[in-house]
Amino acid sequence: MSLLKLRTIAIITVMIVILAVMPMFLSTYILTFLSLLLTYMIIAESYDMVGGLSGYMNLGHAVFFGISAYLFAVMVNYGINAYVAGITGVVGAVIFSLFISYPLFRLRGGYFAIASIAVDLFAMYLITNLRDITGGAHGITVPFRETVKIGYWLALAIAIGCVIHYYIIARSKFGLALASIKEDEEVAQHFGIALYKTKVKILVIGAFWTGLIGPVFMYSRTYITPSVVFGLDNALAPVIMALLGGSGLWYGPVFGAIILGIIQELLWVKIPYFHLFIYGLAMVLIGIVLPGGILRATYVRRIVERKR
Repeated sequence: MSLLKLRTIAIITVMIVILAVMPMFLSTYILTFLSLLLTYMIIAESYDMVGGLSGYMNLGHAVFFGISAYLFAVMVNYGINAYVAGITGVVGAVIFSLFISYPLFRLRGGYFAIASIAVDLFAMYLITNLRDITGGAHGITVPFRETVKIGYWLALAIAIGCVIHYYIIARSKFGLALASIKEDEEVAQHFGIALYKTKVKILVIGAFWTGLIGPVFMYSRTYITPSVVFGLDNALAPVIMALLGGSGLWYGPVFGAIILGIIQELLWVKIPYFHLFIYGLAMVLIGIVLPGGILRATYVRRIVERKR
């Protein structure tokens, strides 16, 4: 193992230890914000497993997060054990990804993106209209208290696992198959890659990690509404975060989530409901100025090469 890799591992280990002990010294507000950042990272990272590696822009990726969170909340309110409810939420997200995989993967490009966001909107309206079960537009609560620290630690563990899994996939034969699908599906199929099976597998993996953070988010926040977990801003956020940082890089969505999460928090404090405009502006700027994301920008790459 090279000296550079050892140094990188040491730095990452120290950062993880610092992040793990931070709840002991931070206020509830800062800790809640960091938990939200970790949630963004997980959703953006798991989205990019599909969008960055296979080239399918799933604008409805956040639907797995919403389904998992709502399944958890409903079951807890019916007296089901929280652990069982959490597992059910994750399983529900995975099953739903399997259910929508066949119709979605019959489409490509812009058609796939439009159909995927339609799935998210359908789920939002369905949850909104099931008032007797979900609370409708008024949202749903769970009877937990003083859960911010536990929620943070759980989110941190899931984020670490998600990033490591992305890293492993990107450097595996499976990742190579996804890269070939992204470049040219016809050529990939000609060389023996099972297109549908490979795409479904990565969609399920992405749904698993997104579904895993849903119950944790619900557990620590104790209250959600359909617009919070299924809204247009929640659908666009992981896509923009991945594109901003560098889609297709295992650390790109993490960087993008940190940058956009901080900007969104500052705007939310000073100018509520202005973040959708920022999302649109970010997409335009990324397309014109940073088509490969910040971490692929020439000046950033030069800095990294100099340090090496």
